[in-house]
Amino acid sequence: MNKTSRQIILNLVILFLLLQIDIQLNAQIITSISFNTSNSKIPSSYLEAVLIDSSGNIWLGSNNKGLILYKNGEFISFDTENSKIPHNNVFSLALDSSQNIWLGTFGGGIAKFAVSENSWTVYDTSNSGIRHNWIYSIVIDRKDNKWIGTWGSGLIKFDNETWTNFNHKNSMISTYKVPSVFVDDKQTKWIGTLKGLLSYDDDNWYYYNNEMDIPEVSVYSILTDDKNVWIGFKRAGLGKLENNRFKIFTTHNSDLPSNNIYSLAKDKYGVVWIGTFGNGIAKYFDGEFTVYNKSNSNLQDNLIFDIKVDEHNNKYLASYSQGLIIFNENGLFLDHNSCK
Repeated sequence: MNKTSRQIILNLVILFLLLQIDIQLNAQIITSISFNTSNSKIPSSYLEAVLIDSSGNIWLGSNNKGLILYKNGEFISFDTENSKIPHNNVFSLALDSSQNIWLGTFGGGIAKFAVSENSWTVYDTSNSGIRHNWIYSIVIDRKDNKWIGTWGSGLIKFDNETWTNFNHKNSMISTYKVPSVFVDDKQTKWIGTLKGLLSYDDDNWYYYNNEMDIPEVSVYSILTDDKNVWIGFKRAGLGKLENNRFKIFTTHNSDLPSNNIYSLAKDKYGVVWIGTFGNGIAKYFDGEFTVYNKSNSNLQDNLIFDIKVDEHNNKYLASYSQGLIIFNENGLFLDHNSCK
């Protein structure tokens, strides 16, 4: 065998070894893990809300087991048996400037959990200005005002002293049910109702369906970025509002995987993530949808209630039947919240 032949064989061997290393490295990349009642100590597999606090701890709102904290790989539950939480169905979560957790429950009104003091304060129809105990959404603005979407009495503002109720009598909100509320960087409040989208800047109301071809259907999620307002509709797809021009994406005119959009989030690169209740999640970037579901990825559930994104670009998903799902299309980066 001459020198040239030996060199060719050596190069082929090196190439083969490099390919094997690459295959092994790729095989070790984990893109999705699920914590449910079958494989972990999480008390419920039916989750409806996710919150990441300033320390990176994960708070979960469950359908039947109250509030759940995921910290250092361990699950800690706060339910009606071991705490003063008013109801075990926690549908929404928010964090105030003092790192208190605010909970919206389906039946027990609102609760504030002062974590550092391990104390609870409950606000319901018996002791506050709340007119309905079914709470769908809570967001908190820069002044620490709480904006609350209810399932029976419109929108509520709570400035820590006064409760103000907004409904058809004193605002442009025409329905008693407000599934979603969002506060943008300019502190404009975006309100999703059963009959479309409104905004409120503390002085003026605007009903976008009046002049635009926006569906008058339930708005379940809202998100803003530098240019757009993104609107997640129940059964009507994803809307994009840019410079007062509206465009809608559905399963019929795009690669959107489902028309049931329950949650929206933005990652650290500005990519919009869409949680669907029926066909997994999708990201929208540079005019295209990329879909991740049970059939084409390691995602464990196609029914997603909520999405939050951490500093490592991991997506924390509240799922209908598989508990907490942590997903990263480029491979999970987990530090203190490691699997145990």
